[in-house]
Amino acid sequence: MPVVTETPKYLGKSLTVYYKHHVGAYSGVGSIFKEVRDLLPHGAVTFGIFYDDPRERDEHLLQSAVGVVFGEDGKPLYTDNYAQQLTRWGYEKMVLPKVDRAVEITQPYTGSLSVFALIYRTYGIIRQFIEEKRLETYHAVEFYSADEICVSFPLDHVKEFNVPEVGRLFLVCKTFL
Repeated sequence: MPVVTETPKYLGKSLTVYYKHHVGAYSGVGSIFKEVRDLLPHGAVTFGIFYDDPRERDEHLLQSAVGVVFGEDGKPLYTDNYAQQLTRWGYEKMVLPKVDRAVEITQPYTGSLSVFALIYRTYGIIRQFIEEKRLETYHAVEFYSADEICVSFPLDHVKEFNVPEVGRLFLVCKTFL
């Protein structure tokens, strides 16, 4: 069951991440997850920030940022040569803020069937929880470790989760409307 927590598992500390911005169907981010997992040692925690509700936005306009957790509270988890490699592969560096409250749920991760369960079951449970509690939250942040998926919806510092490309795309789209 989802909970409102004041000690989020991952977002309870500031995170240094490397990411790639993605525009289009969320089903298209799998290749970025695979790529970043291949660039780092086994066991690296990957993440995705999903900015839009696919029920409310056209699929070709959905935005996300996908990458890897590279450091916690300013301390790197990997050597600098991994940072250089990520940069060469087109990943951008960003620091995600520590949040004081988040809606959070964790489920086992055993492969692609776990992702289907997340999409078609877990997100429905989270949506219902958020609506019943009348919480205002926008971004889903998914963290993938070797054996679990943790989904967090930050309840504070939300705008600080926007990668710069999110704002630029919004401005470009707005000028064409």
